[in-house]
Amino acid sequence: RNNLTYLRFIKSYLETNPEKSVLIRDRDKLVKNIDSKWSNYEYWFKHIAPIGITRKKAEDLFKRESGIESMKKQLNNLRFILNENN
Repeated sequence: RNNLTYLRFIKSYLETNPEKSVLIRDRDKLVKNIDSKWSNYEYWFKHIAPIGITRKKAEDLFKRESGIESMKKQLNNLRFILNENN
């Protein structure tokens, strides 16, 4: 059921006829934004993360708080549409 919902979402997006150049620009922008957010992780971990949190839990929390999780989903969607296997 989730796959069908996902494909319907992609289909409805493609029906808007997005230009490939726009998709590529958006993909590149997301990659830069994700990299930029990750560059702040060490500072966040040392100064902002809850005391005593494990590295794995801290990464998960950071991804949620910084929006990396949703940006990665968007990036995966764009890569799917562009037929990239990354």
